[in-house]
Amino acid sequence: MSLDLDIDEFSNKNLRDLINEPSFDVDPFLHKNYRFESIDLLTKELAVLHSQLNQELIHLINNNFDQFIKLSLSLDGSAELINSISVDLNNFNLKLQAVIFKFNKVNGQFNQVLQFQTDLNRVKFKINAVLLTNKLISNLDGLLVLGSTGSPNPKQSVQLAKNMLNLSLNINNLQLITNHGLVNLKKFKSLLLELRSFLGSLKNLDSEDKFELFKVRKILDSINP
Repeated sequence: MSLDLDIDEFSNKNLRDLINEPSFDVDPFLHKNYRFESIDLLTKELAVLHSQLNQELIHLINNNFDQFIKLSLSLDGSAELINSISVDLNNFNLKLQAVIFKFNKVNGQFNQVLQFQTDLNRVKFKINAVLLTNKLISNLDGLLVLGSTGSPNPKQSVQLAKNMLNLSLNINNLQLITNHGLVNLKKFKSLLLELRSFLGSLKNLDSEDKFELFKVRKILDSINP
């Protein structure tokens, strides 16, 4: 029996598989396969096997070293890529912070404009309320002048009193809405006194007109500008 490595039965792969078996025992193996071999021949064949194993080991080391070098180069490239990405992320973060700063600034300006618009609308409303109040007070004043002439018809006088009450309620509501900010409040109070005086001057009323006039007085007493 020879250690000729060209024989499939004892090729490197087969020998390696055989040796790696858990039940492998070197003494019975040598006795069975090499007991008729001379020491010189066995030594030469073992030397050849040793040389081939050394070549395999060198090849394995060289191959792994090449792979290690490639991996190292790959990692170097990855490091450059990671560094490039990191720089891009830092630049993006700076731009993002700038955008957030601009947004907060614009948002603050927008809030200022919105507040200004709100204040302006409040002023416009108050101006319109004052103009409307002046008009209503002028109308109430005109009705009081008309009532002072003394209408011969009691029902017309009662209706006139109702109209003046409606004007007074509208004026008072505007006064409440504007938080007592009307500049002509003194004039309004004076007209309310004239209205009460007018109601007291009405004569010759029937029961229905008296009841209507009673309701006007009750509502008028609730007005307290």
